[in-house]
Amino acid sequence: MIRSLFATSLLLISGLLHAQDLPPTDVQPPVQSTPTVAQMRQTVAVLQNQAVDAERRLGFRANNSRDHREMLDKQVKAAKKDSTFNADSLAQLNTNLADAKSLEKTAKNDLKKAEKAVSLAEKTLKADSLTLIKNLPKLIEQVQNVQGLAAGLPEPPQPPVAAILIPEGVSDPSAVPIVLDSAAAVVPDSNAAAVAVKPKKEKTKTPSERFKPYDPAQDVMMNPPTPPCALAQQQRDEFSGEVYREMQREEIFRHAPAVLKNYLNGKPQVTCDAAISSTSGGVVLLHLWFKVNDPNPRKSFGTLGKDAIALLRFLDGTSVSVTNMHTDEGTPDPEGGPWTYHGQYNIDKALLKKLQKTPMDKIRIAWSTGYEDYDLYNIDVFIRQLKCLL
Repeated sequence: MIRSLFATSLLLISGLLHAQDLPPTDVQPPVQSTPTVAQMRQTVAVLQNQAVDAERRLGFRANNSRDHREMLDKQVKAAKKDSTFNADSLAQLNTNLADAKSLEKTAKNDLKKAEKAVSLAEKTLKADSLTLIKNLPKLIEQVQNVQGLAAGLPEPPQPPVAAILIPEGVSDPSAVPIVLDSAAAVVPDSNAAAVAVKPKKEKTKTPSERFKPYDPAQDVMMNPPTPPCALAQQQRDEFSGEVYREMQREEIFRHAPAVLKNYLNGKPQVTCDAAISSTSGGVVLLHLWFKVNDPNPRKSFGTLGKDAIALLRFLDGTSVSVTNMHTDEGTPDPEGGPWTYHGQYNIDKALLKKLQKTPMDKIRIAWSTGYEDYDLYNIDVFIRQLKCLL
């Protein structure tokens, strides 16, 4: 049995040592000699280097897979604690986490195979001749397997060059040879004895150091930054001394009835800009500017009459009505654009407190031809403007 195993190993080693391109057909190939034990150990050393290289690449992949999985795990935990987090986004995060766990498991298993190959190579290199011959076929198979697993993987970053230690008794640092091999640096001491200096291991950064954990509160899509305060007007009355301040207009809705969408070619029929104004005397007004894109706005909408009601509905389900202070029959655009209507509605103290705390999501406007309901998309505009104004 040992003779058969010995013959098989010799054939494998002979193929590894003498694998060359086939010679021309008119030239007789040279007779291959039987490899010696020294040549077999040389082959094992080559296989060991190949296994170590594969282990480095697979280890680098395993570390990255672990870091990525830990980062996703933190994101999922943070999202579950956030009651406002979107359910579809949470489901996608869970799917990504499951995929990351599967990849991490595969990477760990591949790394274990490479570690086994390296261990077998080390044992075979130190073994006696019979054990060497016995282990060599298995070693070749394992190394070929892990090389296939590591094929195409990126080269891990090189560790920093080990610090060169200057021993006592050496007065001239230039006399110490600098060895750039990261495995070991040989430094002569005063007795000319070689001292092996182990390189410093590069500290592996934790996921919290490499990746910033996901925080829904920092997500600008879920929590957009507050726009800066912008005043459109600020002036003092020469007679009363009161200061009038008016915020910059902001669009709060666009409206297009379903039956007119094809006719309007994607344009809104009504858009509305809003702003809050106040005086130092305590008068607070809600301004609404309506731009009507209609061939005959007087017939379709009529006017915004004095004392016409606007019904404001808030997210908490409550509604508050306000009345228009002046009649506005609409102003046409000189260049043929939309007509503009300006409504001014008084805000009492109770409504003021409501507007400061509660978003508004819908408004009903009473035109002289009838009322129409509009859905607001800029629901916190009055909360922001009142913070700037008051």
